[in-house]
Amino acid sequence: MAYPAGIYNPRTKANKSGVVYDVNKPTVGYAEDVTKLDDEVVAVETELGTDASGAYATVKAWLTALTSAAVNYFTDLADTPADYTGQASKVVSVNVGETGLEFTTPAGGGPTIYEATVGATGADYTTLKGAIDAGKTRILVIDNTTEVADITMPSNLVVHGIGREAVNVDMATFKFLDNAGANSGFDFARLKITFAYSVAGNLFGTFKKLVLENLYIDNNSVVNSCKIVSVTNNYGTTHVQISNCMFDLPSYQYCGIDFDGGGCTMDSCHFVGGGSNCQYALEVQKSASVSNVLFTGSFAQSTTSAIKAIVYVLAGGLVSNIIVDSIKFGVYVSTGGMVSGVNKMQQGVNTWVYIYVAGFLANAYLDEGVLEIGTAGAVVNCTVWNGGKLKMVGSNSMISNISAQHVLLELTGSDNLVSNCILKNTTVSGDRNSMTGSRVGDAAGETITIDASADKTQITGCRTNDAIVNNGTNTTLTGNVT
Repeated sequence: MAYPAGIYNPRTKANKSGVVYDVNKPTVGYAEDVTKLDDEVVAVETELGTDASGAYATVKAWLTALTSAAVNYFTDLADTPADYTGQASKVVSVNVGETGLEFTTPAGGGPTIYEATVGATGADYTTLKGAIDAGKTRILVIDNTTEVADITMPSNLVVHGIGREAVNVDMATFKFLDNAGANSGFDFARLKITFAYSVAGNLFGTFKKLVLENLYIDNNSVVNSCKIVSVTNNYGTTHVQISNCMFDLPSYQYCGIDFDGGGCTMDSCHFVGGGSNCQYALEVQKSASVSNVLFTGSFAQSTTSAIKAIVYVLAGGLVSNIIVDSIKFGVYVSTGGMVSGVNKMQQGVNTWVYIYVAGFLANAYLDEGVLEIGTAGAVVNCTVWNGGKLKMVGSNSMISNISAQHVLLELTGSDNLVSNCILKNTTVSGDRNSMTGSRVGDAAGETITIDASADKTQITGCRTNDAIVNNGTNTTLTGNVT
């Protein structure tokens, strides 16, 4: 019997008068039994239409042909490449002629294609070292790992996590090692990394090309000199970028970041001090640049000794926009180092900022503490509040546009210049020091005092609350007002 050319239109059926459908009488035929079959036939024909077999002789023939033509693999399609050979890590895209699909290398900024997952559960490898030793270079960490040995990193390694609060790579006493100077770049992001050394060493050592982004690195070491990153003497050949990272430091010296090389940058990072011996958290030298850094927690007691500083900026290093939310803190700037934008939020006489040997400081706010300037240092556009001291102990230095109306200035060095400042009291004991255009004192007894040891002091165009006390020799006082 051929497939019907039209949709079945059954006539109406009805039971004999007085007969009522009873499902419990299987030997009796009712109209309902027939109409239900009619309804099913109409539904099937309506769904399939009047040409269910199409170009084939029967519906069965059409279904058989459809099954044999089914595609099981992407490469079986008519408009795709025939196989995957040589296409590792590429993505699928429409070809230039817009006639089919092809494999292409993703442009910069495109999504990272991971070769393997790492984690204690549900991953391809249980350790990061296991994945790297297996030749994987684009790795996604999806669960915590506990590493059991040093990890030698190959060229162009990418290790990303699913969130720095979500997964932890526990390095314990082990390190990330450069592959014999591969110098081809390593990219770590969205991870927590913990380590704890009992002997000196660096988590990331002598890498020349390294990117760390959105990491939480917890340093639990119990000795000095266990740095997170240390770049040494690679002036102009290093490319290290660190951004949006948090560093939890122990109560030991030299356990943070050491940029002793050009080409290093850091931006938007947070250092947490771990105790009263936490020193040398950040060292910046040789054209390295650091900006937008927050310091919280507990750091070392700052004193007149420069070795108590927390931030060191030397030899052309540049640091800008530091926020300090800690009572104890110290900054040391020397030999061409530059610091711009320091905000010391908490009051603390234990804060010291040293500007020595051609160091430069600008746009700083210190709430108490000591600002000390050595030889050839320069300090401009700063505020020192709530007491404390300004000390010029070297020679050939200058301070300008300093607001420190509650602060004592001590000029013990020689050949220094003070201009356009607001100060509480000033004492001059060194030789050939000059002050111009400044205001000293706003209460009784506050003025400029020139000690007997001072020679050739020059005070010009200044306003003092009380008369200038001059016990020095060869002093020049010009245009001053009391």
